[in-house]
Amino acid sequence: MRNHFIYGGIDSRNYGIYISGDAVFNAPRKVYDTIAVPGRNGDLIMSGNRMENIELAYPAFSHENFRESFAGFKSAMLALSGYQRLEDSYYPEEFRRALFRGEISVNATLSKDAGQYDVKFYCDPRRFLKTGELKHTIATGGRIENPTAFDARPLIRVTGYGDLQIGDCEIEIAQQYAYVDIDSEMMDCYHDTDNANSYVSFSGNDFPVLAPGRNTVAYSGHITKVEITPHWWRV
Repeated sequence: MRNHFIYGGIDSRNYGIYISGDAVFNAPRKVYDTIAVPGRNGDLIMSGNRMENIELAYPAFSHENFRESFAGFKSAMLALSGYQRLEDSYYPEEFRRALFRGEISVNATLSKDAGQYDVKFYCDPRRFLKTGELKHTIATGGRIENPTAFDARPLIRVTGYGDLQIGDCEIEIAQQYAYVDIDSEMMDCYHDTDNANSYVSFSGNDFPVLAPGRNTVAYSGHITKVEITPHWWRV
C-alpha cells in the first residue's frame, strides 16, 4: 500500500503524491530548565511540563505528471494558513495540528513525469486520537476513562448551572445561560459567541484536566447535562 497524507482537507493522492520514511515515528523534545548551584555537583532540573513543537518531514514522490501536479499541490497547500489538521496513513486513528510553511526540499527531479522531494510540517507535539473527538454524556456520579499516559484538556458543555466536579477540580457555574462551554485547551468559557468567564469559577483557578486512568464526574444544583469531548492525545 502506498502511504499518503491529508492536510487541511488536501489529499496528497489527488496530486499523485505519496510518502515514505520514518520521521512519523519521532518523538518531541521535552523542555527542562537546569540550574547550577555553586558548591553542588550536578544541576537541578526543573520541568516546565511542556514539549516543543516538532518538525515532521515526509519524503515524497510523484510518478506521473510531476511538473503540472506539483505546481497545483504547492498552490493548494500555500493557500491555507495557521494550524491545520494533518492525517497520514501511518497513524490512521490519529491526527496532528500542523503548519505548512512552504518548505519543500526537492531532492531529485527524474523527469517531467516523476520527482522526489521532502514536504515539511511544523507540528504540535501531540498526536490526537480520533476517539478523543467523540462526545461523552456523563451522568452524575459517573466517570470517564483516559486511555493515555497524558493529561487531556477537554471541551465540556454544561447545561444548566450549579456545582460540577471533574477529578480534583471543583467548578461553580452561575445562572446566566442555558449552557456554558468550558474549553480547557483554550482556557476559555463561552456561550455561543458570548464570553462567559465571569460566570464560571474553578478551585485553584485551574481549568479541569482528565488525568490518565479513571476520572470521576459529579454535579448538583440545576445542572441537567454534562457532555465531555476529551481530546485524548499521545506522542
